[in-house]
Amino acid sequence: MARKKAKKRFPVLRFLRKFVVAVLVLIGIALVGLMLLPAEKIAGIAAARFEAATGRAMVIDGEVRPSLYPQLGIKTGRVSIANADWSEGAMLEAESLAVGVDLSALISGDIRITEVQAVAPKIMLEIGPDGRGNWEFGEAGSGGGTGSSGSGESGGIREFTLDRAEVSDGQVTFVDHRSGARYGVSALDAVVTLPDFSGEAAIVASGQMNGQPVAVDATIAEFDAFLSDGAVPVTLMADLGGARMDFDGRAGLVPLAATVAIDADLGDMAGLFGALGLPGPALPAGLGQSSTALTGELTYAEERLSLRGGSIVLDQNRLVGSADLALAGKPKVTAKLQTGVLDLSGLAGGGSGGSGSGTGGGDVIRPAEGGSSGWSTTPIDVSALGLVDADLLIEADKVALGTTNLGRTDIVTRLDNARAEIDIRELNAYDGAVSGTLVANGRGGLSVSADLAGRAVALKPLLSQLAGFDRLIAAGDMTVDVLGTGNSMHAIMNSLNGEGSFRIGAGELIGLDLVGMLRNLDASYVGEGAKTIFDEISGTFRIVDGVLINDNLSLLSPLLSASGKGEVGLGGQTLDYLITPRLLAGEGKGLSVPLRISGSWASPRFQLDLDALAGDKIEAAKDQIEEKAREAVEKKVAEELGIDLSGEGGKDARKKAKKELEKKAKEGLLNLLGRN
Repeated sequence: MARKKAKKRFPVLRFLRKFVVAVLVLIGIALVGLMLLPAEKIAGIAAARFEAATGRAMVIDGEVRPSLYPQLGIKTGRVSIANADWSEGAMLEAESLAVGVDLSALISGDIRITEVQAVAPKIMLEIGPDGRGNWEFGEAGSGGGTGSSGSGESGGIREFTLDRAEVSDGQVTFVDHRSGARYGVSALDAVVTLPDFSGEAAIVASGQMNGQPVAVDATIAEFDAFLSDGAVPVTLMADLGGARMDFDGRAGLVPLAATVAIDADLGDMAGLFGALGLPGPALPAGLGQSSTALTGELTYAEERLSLRGGSIVLDQNRLVGSADLALAGKPKVTAKLQTGVLDLSGLAGGGSGGSGSGTGGGDVIRPAEGGSSGWSTTPIDVSALGLVDADLLIEADKVALGTTNLGRTDIVTRLDNARAEIDIRELNAYDGAVSGTLVANGRGGLSVSADLAGRAVALKPLLSQLAGFDRLIAAGDMTVDVLGTGNSMHAIMNSLNGEGSFRIGAGELIGLDLVGMLRNLDASYVGEGAKTIFDEISGTFRIVDGVLINDNLSLLSPLLSASGKGEVGLGGQTLDYLITPRLLAGEGKGLSVPLRISGSWASPRFQLDLDALAGDKIEAAKDQIEEKAREAVEKKVAEELGIDLSGEGGKDARKKAKKELEKKAKEGLLNLLGRN
């Protein structure tokens, strides 16, 4: 039994012996390779061939020693690569450099560099004042690249191959000396492969940019053609601060051009802007506050970036269309975008905006400080108007604003040198239609203007949102042409100048009973349940230094008519207006008592002008006394002349009495003058 067990162990022991022999052979080969490894010569070859490929000197300091692990090759001390002659310092500095070689080639007497690893390198990429990049290598010397037998060149770079180049714990700094922009990537780990200079190049990299994670995975087909012969197939997957961007298409450096399919998920863009060293944009809900995405075909050529078949997702909104960005000189965006429902309820401070009818109260568009009344004095920052120029067309079937909904909307926005002009070609709002032009001019301060016309616009929701006034229930036509200047809402509203007109159809004025006031001579007919029904209100107005002036208000209703004149302080939110109603029917017919409305928009005061009423009564009494005195004189004269003023001949008798009276008066006057 013991002999049988020994036989069973024998194959295992034989395998172990073979394994040990194999390991010893490998160690022997490694030792032979190590003895054959000319470390200084390899370092010199690496430096010479780098300079031949780029025209930049590579300096290797410190001891150069052979290495067995993790690769057969050499390790150096500090390494530096010269920068462009117009820049300062080194283009690259590394704590050490590891160069791997091909063992079989080495045994046969050839040196083939297969891998380069830079430890803790610091790489400086710069654009000079004249637009040149320090990576644009000059004319290189002769000689092929590593592992290459050719001596052709592409964009000034000699052909070379690189089975694998690795960077660990690196740092890359990019500086644009034209604009002063500066970006940096730290903790960089990257692997670059280029087995064939005319074949595929690949890079996989990750790091940190301003505290945000960065990752890139890219491949470039036909690397030499990419450098100098136009566009070749490329793929790129990039993550920057949580934003993901995928590109798949064709691109090239000479000339710089690309046509790729883009699929980008930018998230809330806070991480993306943070990675770029910029403050995150304070975007409202519906305009990219929580998520932004972009898909379509992206083309770059001749300093112009174009998007076709694009889809832009901003939170719950999705717009489709095309866009162009011209980069020569000042950037200019040209775009045409369409959408079904454009939800901008976030601009009104929340709300879904999906079911509003446009008849509710809603927020008043006059933000005040500390909750007090009046327009805000907070400065309005319009610096963003000068960043780019734009020509944008936006079409929407519906626009939700939280407190109201707009119907079909067709708006063109033009931004030229800090001046924004919004051309409202079609805007169905408040059950009516609005057209016209809005302008915000940020050239040296801020001025705003509006030249608008509205047709059949429901006034209650409109006035409620613009001025907090919700007592007028009617639809009307109106025009307004107004201009204001200033760097705050308070300054603009107090500087308004312009003119306009209005014609309002049948409706109700809630909270004010003019008929009740007149019949009872009581100004308390104001408040809940009180109202004035009318058939039409019309008038024109002018605006001078923030004060609206009207002197031809006309109100018609079945029971009364009214005229009005006065002032409305648009800047100060005040009222000083006089309405003079007159009863047309019922008790008190013909009675007219002026009503003065004064105070603030928030707390108006109503007061009947009873002094005017007393004056009217005195004038009426004077007329009655004069009439009675006239009748008494006529009667006395008739008695003296024996004329009967009653009966059917009374009218003729009065004429006869008048002639006799004039005759008597003439004779009396002649007698008084002695018939001279």
